[in-house]
Amino acid sequence: MHDSDQFKGFSTLTVPVGLTDDRSTGGLLNSLTSYNVATACNANYGAGKPYVDLPTCWAAQQGLASNQGKATIDPVAANLLNAKLPNGKFLIPSVQNTDPSQLFGGSNVFLSGSSLFTTNMAVGDLDYDINQNDRLSAKYFFQHAPNASPFTISKTGGFPEVEDSGAHVASLSNSITLGPRMNWRQLFGYSRQKVYTAFEPQIPGNLGIGLPSGTFPGLSLGNLAYNSGGSITTGPYSAFVDDGYFQNRWNPSTTLFYSVGKHSLSFGATYSYTQLNVRNLRGGQGEVSTTNLPSLLAGTVSSSNFLVGDANRYYRTNEVGSFAQDKWQILPNLSITAGIRYDYNGPFSEKYGNIFNFDPKLYSATASTVTNDGFVVAGNNKFFPTAGAGNSTMTGRQWGIGPRVGFALSPTRFNNKVVFSGGTGFYYDRGELFSYLSQPAGGTTGGPFGVTEAPPLVDYVTGAGTRTLENPLGSTVVPIPSSNPHDFTQKLPTANQIRATCTAVAIETATGDCGVTPLNFGAYNRTNKLPYSINYGLNVQWQPANDTAVTVGFVGNVGRHGVIGLPFNEPGVATPSNPINGETSSYGYQVLNQNSPVKCGTKTCYNSISTEPYNTYSGGNVDLRVPYVGYSPNAALFTASGVSSYNALQTQLEKRMSHHVQATVAYTWSHALDEQSDLGLFFTGDNPNHLRDSYASADFDRTHVLTSAFVFTLPDVVRQASLLGKFVDGWQMSGIALGESGQPFSLYEYNGAVGSLFFGNYPTLMNPVLGIKDGSHPKSALTGHAGAFRTAAGYLGAIDVNQLQVPSLQPGQKGIPACAANEPCDYFETDFTPGQRNIFRQSFQKRADVSISKSLRVGERVAALYSFNVFNLTNTPSFDVPSNSASVGQSKVQGLIGTTANTTAQYGQVVASAGTEQSVTVPSLYKIPTKNSDGSTASTFGAVRNTVGGSRAIEMSLHINF
Repeated sequence: MHDSDQFKGFSTLTVPVGLTDDRSTGGLLNSLTSYNVATACNANYGAGKPYVDLPTCWAAQQGLASNQGKATIDPVAANLLNAKLPNGKFLIPSVQNTDPSQLFGGSNVFLSGSSLFTTNMAVGDLDYDINQNDRLSAKYFFQHAPNASPFTISKTGGFPEVEDSGAHVASLSNSITLGPRMNWRQLFGYSRQKVYTAFEPQIPGNLGIGLPSGTFPGLSLGNLAYNSGGSITTGPYSAFVDDGYFQNRWNPSTTLFYSVGKHSLSFGATYSYTQLNVRNLRGGQGEVSTTNLPSLLAGTVSSSNFLVGDANRYYRTNEVGSFAQDKWQILPNLSITAGIRYDYNGPFSEKYGNIFNFDPKLYSATASTVTNDGFVVAGNNKFFPTAGAGNSTMTGRQWGIGPRVGFALSPTRFNNKVVFSGGTGFYYDRGELFSYLSQPAGGTTGGPFGVTEAPPLVDYVTGAGTRTLENPLGSTVVPIPSSNPHDFTQKLPTANQIRATCTAVAIETATGDCGVTPLNFGAYNRTNKLPYSINYGLNVQWQPANDTAVTVGFVGNVGRHGVIGLPFNEPGVATPSNPINGETSSYGYQVLNQNSPVKCGTKTCYNSISTEPYNTYSGGNVDLRVPYVGYSPNAALFTASGVSSYNALQTQLEKRMSHHVQATVAYTWSHALDEQSDLGLFFTGDNPNHLRDSYASADFDRTHVLTSAFVFTLPDVVRQASLLGKFVDGWQMSGIALGESGQPFSLYEYNGAVGSLFFGNYPTLMNPVLGIKDGSHPKSALTGHAGAFRTAAGYLGAIDVNQLQVPSLQPGQKGIPACAANEPCDYFETDFTPGQRNIFRQSFQKRADVSISKSLRVGERVAALYSFNVFNLTNTPSFDVPSNSASVGQSKVQGLIGTTANTTAQYGQVVASAGTEQSVTVPSLYKIPTKNSDGSTASTFGAVRNTVGGSRAIEMSLHINF
């Protein structure tokens, strides 16, 4: 199959209305003039501002802008803006619609292309009877499905993305009859899968953009059209560039079946060897950002990064299983099945020993020196293996023994119309996956490929100092890549380095975050044991009539050692009586004293209050209160410590086909609980150091599920062989209706309004739960609206924003410094909110689908099937959970609270004046959405933005087989 789709192959951009095909110096200066005009007019014409006559504004500002001094054009910027694609068009396209109003909320460039999708498949089967007792079967499946998109991460042309995916699956099966009571079966399976995505740059060279590799970077050109709009990306601007995986698996198994008397015995074993090769060619790739058109034309870079090193990995794992089972037919109406299974799910190793871990028992450090970083290197690493470490670094048990037993009983007194059945057993599963080896936080080196882009083999460096297109990294020194993990200790900052650099005025003067960055690291906890569940069930089936069956059953399971991504370096609470690394107080924000200004260059800095001297990279003195200084508080060990449970009452009434009707009605009441429902990039619960505080209804819990289905065939009214019968007979109607409880959900806040004392004002590992005032009564925070509608003033959200509660702490609590004379107090710290995970539930979901079909046979060789299908018959919407991230905390604190354009408060710093903290600063720092007079809010918080399933759809089809 080959598909070319122009509908998906397009991109829309907004560029300066003065950016034409004239790319001379004068032409580029004209684009700068239009940028200045658009910036001036947007102040009156933009959203939320009074409407003015845009053409009049444009004409007036055009005259003013043309009198402004002409800027010089950086030669690399000129190269970039003059770069052309193979089709002769500019990389940065010229304006297509010069209507100025298209700048504000619209687009003035449309780029077209074609998305290509190709699929090739082949299937082969062979069955061969070696003799009457020996049969051999072979099967093979092949698929290759490459696709290409002209615009993905790059919104301009020149960087199409190609995804190459495919698979080979082959199997051999041999069944041998060894006698009247014994059979032997052997299986061998092989599979190969690949998914690899790559950019195919069509721009030769780097146009003079001076990254060490000499390649063209990913570019983010911010605010290209005016001072708050028109940002575009070009090139491979992504954390995931030219990467993918190739997996091979070999899986032989054997099973012996033996019958003797009332016993049916089976014995078997299986083995699996897996290769997972991660190809990640992002090493040598960089990203460069500019702030606006003037900065681009001047060649000024606002931010940059570069990845250096070997990001490829070659993982290997072995799995072994064996079992023995006996089905004992004690009586004709009673059987018991019992068995036992052994599973070894071997942990990952890496071909070259490039697997790393952390052992807290090994860590040792002073304020000035890290004497042992606790970093564990696989035993097969040829450069620097850790003494005693195995090839996987694991020490926890990766095997389990699972007994299982079940029974079936049909009491004779019920004439074989009632059957009781049940059973229980232990079931083990693989604990370690590739994604468990990465730090789970999002961002540049997080996510599933983050493990290949993290130290020690790879260095992610960011630009510093004066950055230009000619030298995007500025003063940053790019380390020489090495495959030797020996130097890992040098990557960990010490407490003295943090204290020397992360002071208030030093950070303000540098106008950025603290320059000492702790190491973000992720690994699979080496002490983990194999996760398992205990499943159990009991069913009663009754057949009151030949065509009717009733089933009532109870099923459930408990899960143990579930894997959850948890920070292993969560800060503690430091107090005078419980000092941590020399810290005797605790704070996640650094409070600056507005009444203590000091000049730093041309701007005004503020001294911090005397009790809060530090603003570390993670906020406040967070990086100094961690158990292992040098590691980030968001560094994670995927730890097998989660518990879960599921219990359900299941009922079903089934009427088999008779008298032209078949129908089924099923109802399930269930409850699923856990601390984390899926493996995401974030821990979505309460304090991860107190995991049981997050034990609540699972994200996928559905308390009530009611399903009904039917099939009705119209009786034949005339002879089928007649012409009339071919049209009148053979009609059938079928349908299914589903109603189920909505999904549970929590309210989240990750900008410091929850847990700032532990993770500063932006915890990158988790989405902490934001509570309501009366957490024991969730309905008190509901508005009665579904959340899917709005008024002219805003959204009628499902959550009453007036009931939100920031878990604020007071000075003196949990180590927060007490108020000092003549200084502002720290009223800005927040705690976690225990017991409020998934206390809300979305409204009931329901839908019904109906199909009418007619079959027709013409002669012996032609058959036709016509169907008329209606999906979501009543066009009833089922709402997804509402937007539940409140964004109460203002993540960009600088410039918002107590500062002006001439001050330099930075990320994580709060400027306050004594006596006004609670009345002025706290409401500015934590802004709960406001409610309008009609009950709506301007914020999307609490609003439903998506539905589950689609709207009513009607489909007709005709299938002809001949």
